[in-house]
Amino acid sequence: MDRAGLVTSESFTYRALPLTPGTPGVIEAKRHPGDEGHRFECELVATRSGLVVVRLPLEAPYGAVNSYGPFWARRPYNVYHLVPRDPGVPIRTRFDVLRDMRLDVTDAGGEVSYVDLYLDLWVTDGVTMWEDEEDVEAARASGVLSDADLARIVRGRMVLERGYPRIIREVRSTLRELGVRA
Repeated sequence: MDRAGLVTSESFTYRALPLTPGTPGVIEAKRHPGDEGHRFECELVATRSGLVVVRLPLEAPYGAVNSYGPFWARRPYNVYHLVPRDPGVPIRTRFDVLRDMRLDVTDAGGEVSYVDLYLDLWVTDGVTMWEDEEDVEAARASGVLSDADLARIVRGRMVLERGYPRIIREVRSTLRELGVRA
C-alpha cells in the first residue's frame, strides 16, 4: 500500500478504507526477494492453529469490498477473497505464491509476514488469469530468485492450477463459519 492508501497491481487499483475501531489489528508484512516490502494494516477476523484470517476494507472501481485474507502456516500460497458489499458484483479471489510464512498473531493481534514470489492467480466467476509472470522472469534473470524459489513457484502454480476451485470452496466455508457472507 502506498502513502495514499492505494493497493495496486496490473489488474486493479483499490483504496484502503478505515478499519473498524476497537478491532484487534494485524500487520501483513509482505516483501519480494531482495526488497523491503510493504506493510498493510488489517483487522483480525480469527486465529486458529496454523491459520490466521484478516480483513482489509477497500474501495474498488466497482464499489466497496472486504478483502479477507486467510494465511496458512504451511501452504505455498495465500488467498485474498474480495467480497463486494453490494450484491450482484462478482466475488474475486487472488492467490499469491509465497515462502517463509510466519504467523505471529494472538487474539489481541500481531503480524503475518512472508516472502511473495511474484506469481499471482486471479479467479473471477471461475475465469482464471495469471499475473506477474514477467516479474518472475525478470527476477530469475537478475538472480534474485534462488533455485529453491523457482521450484516453489512451479509447485505453487501446479497446486493452484489443480486445486483453486477446492481452495475457494474451503475459504468460503471457513468465512461462513466465521459469520462472513462469502
